[in-house]
Amino acid sequence: MKRLLSLLTVVTFVAIPNYSYAQDAELVLEEVVVTATKKEENVQDIAQTVNAVSGSTLDDYQIRDLSELAQVVSGVEFTKIDPRRATIIMRGQKLDPDGGNDQPIQGYIDEVPLRAQDVFSQMYDTERVEILKGSQGTLQGVVSTAGAIQIYTRSAQVGSGEKNGYVKTMWADNMTSMVEAASDLHLTDTLSIRVAGLRNTSDGNEIRNIRTQVNENHSFDSGRISLSWQPSDELSVRFKYQNSETDSIYPQPVAGSNGTPSYEQVVNGYVSQIALFESLGFAPAGSAAQLAYLNRPTYNDIPAGGLKATDGVALHFQNPRQNNSAEIHNLMIDYDMGSHALALRFSNSQNDAMGLIDRDYAGAYVYGYPQEVRTNTGIETVEMRISNQDSDKLEYTIGFFSRDSQTFTTADLDRSFSITEVAPAMFTPAVGFDYKTPNQACRAARAAPGSMAAKSWVLTCMEIPLDNKTEAYFANFKYNLTDKTFVQFGFREQELVGYRAQNLYLPLTALLASCSRRRSNYSKNSCCRSKL
Repeated sequence: MKRLLSLLTVVTFVAIPNYSYAQDAELVLEEVVVTATKKEENVQDIAQTVNAVSGSTLDDYQIRDLSELAQVVSGVEFTKIDPRRATIIMRGQKLDPDGGNDQPIQGYIDEVPLRAQDVFSQMYDTERVEILKGSQGTLQGVVSTAGAIQIYTRSAQVGSGEKNGYVKTMWADNMTSMVEAASDLHLTDTLSIRVAGLRNTSDGNEIRNIRTQVNENHSFDSGRISLSWQPSDELSVRFKYQNSETDSIYPQPVAGSNGTPSYEQVVNGYVSQIALFESLGFAPAGSAAQLAYLNRPTYNDIPAGGLKATDGVALHFQNPRQNNSAEIHNLMIDYDMGSHALALRFSNSQNDAMGLIDRDYAGAYVYGYPQEVRTNTGIETVEMRISNQDSDKLEYTIGFFSRDSQTFTTADLDRSFSITEVAPAMFTPAVGFDYKTPNQACRAARAAPGSMAAKSWVLTCMEIPLDNKTEAYFANFKYNLTDKTFVQFGFREQELVGYRAQNLYLPLTALLASCSRRRSNYSKNSCCRSKL
């Protein structure tokens, strides 16, 4: 358990210029309203650095996810490493996509703090995006030393007969198609619902795997329901539910040529000689037959001139795949008490991610080297803030924040290439034959530990539970000395409780029997276990 007390003092002198245009009297600077300080303000009146991108700008530039946002903002790098991992760099600090603890950069959707894979999902029906640079924590829910990304989706409008609806379609090369639609449904004068959805499919870079005859393919499906209820001028209640699923098959291209002489040519040249030695008694019986089983890919299906990066050809035996499904529930209550404004936020998000890769990108092993990582995440947050509204001199916000997150990751490998490479016609690995993925093989081993005792397999099964509980009290004070000068002070006190473990399981097989005997205290589950 760790207690953290952070103290922040900011003295800022802001000189807001008056914009004038002599050549064109009708040319004016557009006012951009943001909520970086948890209340609506002109972006020019905020002391901190804020890049705000409106929904109309996102539409004009056809921006669909954060990786494309860099074309309209500066000082921030958005990188999509692969369909499973994405990272953000801001002010020299980097978000770790595989980290389950607090990050230097935090992403939000409608004020809900989420993991990187959810924030990097495709944006649609978006009202605006705010990029807050610098340390957060005295106004935001999560401490993030480098900054925060806030994505706000459109809410249903109450008291208006306008549907605010649209339908968008797009077709492009690489078999890209997109359909997006949204509309308000007005139930009563105080109650409205907004429904929005997106379906996007693409063949990506059109990479093709000539080993498995599988081509690259990506799809994204998402739907959102937004409920707005405003029974009075003082009370506003909004509830949003979003469901999304991403599925990607992305073969990894390679470039190069098949070296000469090939391994197979060398083996075939020695088989006849070993057979002669065997007949004369200089080699053990069966040596020639065993050598004939030795195998490596011959690359007969690669052009004589080799492969170039532009060919878009993959050679691995297993097809990399990423599947990510997420659900977000978000309740937002705002109450205007006259002199003060009360805000209550409650959210619950669930995420299931599966990533399967073949670590043998070059196709050097007959049956590949598959690795699978699955992560299940559940995050529940509660935030309450109260702000004064009756003073032009002193402005303050006092709040409470709580986040409870549970993350469970499995990282599983099939390392059976050590035996299958010797005699691929006799020995086959678990993945690709008895089981589709390493995770399925490891689950079967845990369910029936003795079921693999006669198999010549080597499986590595890893479990990583990670739980974090955060409770924090924060406050922010701003004293306006003049219209253009103010002093700002903030502090935050929080308590962190976390648990992390790594459990390694090696299922009992014909190649790992000795391991179980040496660790007899774990023999009851027929596997070796090492807790780090």
